[in-house]
Amino acid sequence: MKKLVFMTSILSMISACVSTGVIEGVSEGKTVQFDYEQGLFENDGQLNITMPDGERYSGKFVQRSSSTSGNDWEIGESSNDDSWLLKDSTTVSSRTEALLIGNRGSTMDCRFQLSSPDSGIDGGGIGNCKTSTDQKVAITF
Repeated sequence: MKKLVFMTSILSMISACVSTGVIEGVSEGKTVQFDYEQGLFENDGQLNITMPDGERYSGKFVQRSSSTSGNDWEIGESSNDDSWLLKDSTTVSSRTEALLIGNRGSTMDCRFQLSSPDSGIDGGGIGNCKTSTDQKVAITF
């Protein structure tokens, strides 16, 4: 019982870990600051952006993923292994999207291509955002 409580405590601490950072983009030759927050084992997070004119956008980014669970069986990993394995996996995509709401009523749509999908936004990438007022932002991180 003590081992179970200890393992549960460790898993709770790990899952509570949050990665934060700042990404800089460019819009019409001016710097745009992106502040992000993403959980350690999560495929989504929070973005807060301040445009050169002072408008602030915030919202969620989501990394695409696909999963298969429990419907496929396969024979063990080698020819000498007669065990059966239940396939249950999640594949994380490098494509990430965000829809952000501005404090002045505008919206911003962002598309990112991540360099290292398993690392999330921390792994770097490139992207573009466009506001509902047609302002464009280019991002390399």
